[in-house]
Amino acid sequence: MKEWRKGGGGSQDEGRDGRKQRGASRGGDRRGTAKERVGGLERERERKEEEKGKEGWQGEAGARRRTRSRVNRAGRSGSSGGSRLGAGRPREQGAAIPLLGAPPPPPPRPGAMLPPPPRQPPPQARAARGSLRLQRAFLRGPLGVLRLLQLLAGAAFWITIATSKYQGPVHFALFVSVLFWLLTLGLYFITLLGKQELVPVLGSRWLVVNVAHDLLAAALYGAATGIMIDQTQRHSYCNLKSYRLPCAYHAFLAASVCGGLCLGLYLLSALYGCCRRYQGKEEVV
Repeated sequence: MKEWRKGGGGSQDEGRDGRKQRGASRGGDRRGTAKERVGGLERERERKEEEKGKEGWQGEAGARRRTRSRVNRAGRSGSSGGSRLGAGRPREQGAAIPLLGAPPPPPPRPGAMLPPPPRQPPPQARAARGSLRLQRAFLRGPLGVLRLLQLLAGAAFWITIATSKYQGPVHFALFVSVLFWLLTLGLYFITLLGKQELVPVLGSRWLVVNVAHDLLAAALYGAATGIMIDQTQRHSYCNLKSYRLPCAYHAFLAASVCGGLCLGLYLLSALYGCCRRYQGKEEVV
């Protein structure tokens, strides 16, 4: 019995030791699994945080790509719908495709200051800076014809006087004829080329300048014609067939006729200019 008790006690001790070992192993396993679970949870949380960081970093790029794809789809659908609805109408080049959800542009306020329009030079200034062009309306008009006749009659006047033996007051008649022949020539070509805007101060009042020139020329040609008529009468003794000496009678007579013709032509051109001025026109043509 004692031996049995001793043997039974030994087996009980062994059983207790085995249970203790099994409990310790189970506790260690439980502690190991708990640590593994905690480590797994930490790794899972770190992985989620990394994914959230990546999503946050790529969020803007993804949003841009999604917005771009929506715009492209809206453009394709709008173009296809527009082609179906408005068949036969060409699409305007440069027309903007409206974005989905984009607010319309606000209307301009009534009190808002609008930008001034771009400044453009007047048409006459642009023509003056451009290439030379003949004013055919002036060339074929009454004033152009009168100017040509004035040049021809004035040239005949001073050439006739210059080829004769003149003296005394005939010098004044010659001066008047040459002066207004040159002035008329200048007015004619400036108006023919349309360059009156290049004349300082007087270019903006070209019609008034022409009228003043014609009136002054008519007045001085009247005085020159009177001088030539007086000189013709003084040399009337030369109008004899038996007179053999050189005489200026015929030259003075021709100059008197040319002077009277110039006087009439300048009066007509001055009257034409006054009529245009009375009608409210500012240009010669």
